[in-house]
Amino acid sequence: MSGDPDNILSRKRLLWLLINSLALSVMAYVFVYIVSGFSTLYIAWDMDVPGRLFTRHIEFSVPYDSPLWTNDTIVSVFLASPFSCLFIGLISLAVYQLIPRVSISSLLFLVWMFLHAFNLSFGLISEDLLLGEGIARVADAFGFDLAVVTLAIGFSTYFLIRSGMFAGRLFYNHLHLPLSDSFGKRLKLWFWCFFLPWFGSSLLFLLRDFSGIKPKDLVLTALLFLAIAAIPFVRPDKVSHTICMLPTENKMLINLTLGLVFFLFFHLWLRHGILLVP
Repeated sequence: MSGDPDNILSRKRLLWLLINSLALSVMAYVFVYIVSGFSTLYIAWDMDVPGRLFTRHIEFSVPYDSPLWTNDTIVSVFLASPFSCLFIGLISLAVYQLIPRVSISSLLFLVWMFLHAFNLSFGLISEDLLLGEGIARVADAFGFDLAVVTLAIGFSTYFLIRSGMFAGRLFYNHLHLPLSDSFGKRLKLWFWCFFLPWFGSSLLFLLRDFSGIKPKDLVLTALLFLAIAAIPFVRPDKVSHTICMLPTENKMLINLTLGLVFFLFFHLWLRHGILLVP
């Protein structure tokens, strides 16, 4: 498909990018969530605290007042997910650097994986400390006072916003310069490639089990928006001489099908919980 800027910014082409980005966002989230969830399950199982992974949380079979929840166990279990997500985010950047020619589909998948990974890392830290869940137990184990917790929330939120700015730089640097040389064009691409996919995927996952929505889900969704909101304000710092190649109709349909498969797999496989067994 031609990379002419006027063609790419037409409504039909933008709709293609929206469908493509929405499907890739769903795939990236499912991948990050399952990998980070199983890393937590493995650490917990290794610490004799078995857990069950659901679509929105991990349920541990050992009561929180059990002596098995030592400080080492609390720190290891509840920091497993943020650290694994941070690692996934860094891997996505390494893959971006190693691929000689990144297609728009590959670029969007890597950017979404980076954003979801950092949201389930720094965003999760901010969310848990705000709501007094999960990682808040780590803060209690270390004896952190309110000032330290507030500082941790501030730093985590700052790094989350910076991750959004970095994602924007990756995205716009890859495009042909006329597509990102003005704020209006960057905002238009952001609206179709990030805002609408964020809104659509958030509704998809939240409405999947509407009765089970908790404040944690809404806060994490809002924090992801905080990250992507910084994207259109980032100017490209290099001139790309490549042409922005849109996915073909077949490629778009393949990505859409894969997105649906990932979502159904996520819903059907995790709705009753997965227990890690030796």
